[in-house]
Formats: sequence, structure tokens, C-alpha cells
Amino acid sequence: TPVEVPGRVVKLTPVADQRRIFLQWDKPQEHPEFADEYVVVRTDLPAAAETVKETSYEDSRYERGRSVTYQVTPVRRIGERAVFGVGPEQVTITLEDRTPPKIPTGLQIQPADSAAYVTWEPNAETDIAGYQLFKSERPDSGFKPVTDRPITNSGFFDPSYRPGLYYAVSAVDEFGNESVRSAVIRGQ
Repeated sequence: TPVEVPGRVVKLTPVADQRRIFLQWDKPQEHPEFADEYVVVRTDLPAAAETVKETSYEDSRYERGRSVTYQVTPVRRIGERAVFGVGPEQVTITLEDRTPPKIPTGLQIQPADSAAYVTWEPNAETDIAGYQLFKSERPDSGFKPVTDRPITNSGFFDPSYRPGLYYAVSAVDEFGNESVRSAVIRGQ
């Protein structure tokens, strides 16, 4: 018996970030009401097809520098039977993480005698390599990193601290992507 099926998914978009591949798409424009689930196939691993109910998919099989192709096909469920919709829609991505981390938050200065401990909240991303702490005499320019390589924890003891210095911090991931600097704070 002929049945109506969902059309092709639209806006299939891949993003490589945090040693994962994230796919997102929109429901089909034609008969979206029939798209009950989606079959996602990574063409280099076709036996590992997965069915998802959402319009997103996450793949942890990340191999830096490799190009992979995904196919997404909508599926209509009629009882126990799966009827494939129009498709598949296909997208290829080279697995290079170009997504910067989120901006660090919670920057604080805790003065101690003639030095200070500068701290911030650690980022939640799984691929954080460290943080760049910057300081300046001015709130709007002249910021210089306090170390020549990323700081691997969420704090730094600054022996050259003095009241009136301005600080900001950025996060760096293991692929070299750096966040925008945090809000600037001033030492008291």
C-alpha cells in the first residue's frame, strides 16, 4: 500500500568540537509530520547506522584531519514498520576543531602582601589545554600575557601584582583555538 513519506531533511550542518562531531538538521519541509525518526550513516562505517528521534546526532569517533561523510534519512513509523523518506541528505566534514572554547567566567583577584592569586572558574569543555591570563595598566588596551604558555589550572600566583592593574583571561583548547577574553577586572 502506498504511503506518504517525509521529504528530505534540510540544513544538515556538521561541527567538529571537543574531539566529537555534532550534526544538526531541520525537519523536512515536505511532510515534516511524518518524520518520526532519522537514520544517520557515517559512510566509512556503514554497518554502524544509528536511528535517532531528535534532529541532532553526536559522534565520538573523532580522528583529527580525516574527512568523513554523513547521510541522514528521515523515517516514518507505521506500526512496527519503518518506511524511509526522501533522501539521504549528505554532508562531508574534515575533522579539524575550529570552535573556540567559551569565555572563562568568575575572574577574581585575592591580594596577599605584595602579590596576588588570580582565579577563575574552570571551563567545562573536555578539550581545554589551559588558559591565558593577561594584565595591563589600562582597562581598554595594552594587555600582555603573564606567561609564555597556557596555564593548566584555573589560577595563577602573580608575584608582580600591585593595586590598579587590570586582568582578563581566555581559554585555549588542545587544537589551538582561543576564546575571547573575559570581562576585565581591576586589582584593589
